[in-house]
Amino acid sequence: MKKIIIVSLLSLMVIMMYSFSRAEKKQPEGILIPEGYRNWTHVKTAVNNPTFASHSGFHHIYANPKAMEGYKTGQFADGAIIVFDVLESLPQKNGDIYEGKRKLIDVMVKNSSQFNETGGWGYEEFIYS
Repeated sequence: MKKIIIVSLLSLMVIMMYSFSRAEKKQPEGILIPEGYRNWTHVKTAVNNPTFASHSGFHHIYANPKAMEGYKTGQFADGAIIVFDVLESLPQKNGDIYEGKRKLIDVMVKNSSQFNETGGWGYEEFIYS
């Protein structure tokens, strides 16, 4: 009986993994890296632990004026854009940490009609190599 349950669960896992890998991945249309985002309001910088692999490093967060209004009011209007700019962290022998190469940029765009299924937010990640 145990063998049947284990085989059934393993089969179900294989079928689910195959289904997910074959599912059509819907790419959000029109989400690009905004021109001049580093001139927007700098919301915050955090340095994540190097053990977080691809998302470790300096996280700089930028917001356009509509997103800044959303941070103040708690209500983000269509047209709000938030950018996460992630750069590698380079620990130095003296304990300082310097910024290195860009690792990725994440962009979040508020557009209620285009991204209705996700609460009005579209998201795209641009990975640098």
